Amino acid sequence: CTPPKPRGPIDVRGGAGAVTFKNVFATECEFTITSDNPAFEVARTETIAAKTEKEIAVKFTPGDDAPKTAKLLISCDKVSTPFVYYLRATGA
Repeated sequence: CTPPKPRGPIDVRGGAGAVTFKNVFATECEFTITSDNPAFEVARTETIAAKTEKEIAVKFTPGDDAPKTAKLLISCDKVSTPFVYYLRATGA
């Protein structure tokens, strides 16, 4: 088994976007979702059924000095390395 590879950049256009994430495990899992930039808001947790995809909504609220990029980390107790998605805020 190899660790998940980073993906992206994923564009968050006009302040809203989504990341499509697949639960690759054979059982339903609860995933913890975090962003390293508070300007990108996401749900804290998502429960995803086995072998299914779910769109994780991302909202970007620009600030005066907020960078327009972020790292989205998705983890669960079954992995030691989180799934990484690079985000980029773009215009409309």
